[in-house]
Amino acid sequence: MQSFLGRFNAQVLGKNHVIQNLEKCDFRPIYTWYMADREEKKKMTKPVRLLSSFRLIAFLQLLSWLGVCEERWRYASSANGVHPVQR
Repeated sequence: MQSFLGRFNAQVLGKNHVIQNLEKCDFRPIYTWYMADREEKKKMTKPVRLLSSFRLIAFLQLLSWLGVCEERWRYASSANGVHPVQR
């Protein structure tokens, strides 16, 4: 874990970045927001949960189209980058 944080600080954050030490960062507000959001989702009824997941899927499908030279391309992302799938 320590080597990961050291490499992360050196490669991603850099010497001039505002955040120089992740140990000094306070992540409690993010954690409390996440836990409140999680509890909110647990309180949802099943149809409401399904509707919200369908909306998320529709939004992600909308983002999977790429406009290049006035043509629409569907693309798939992977670890190797973004690849066009079909027109």
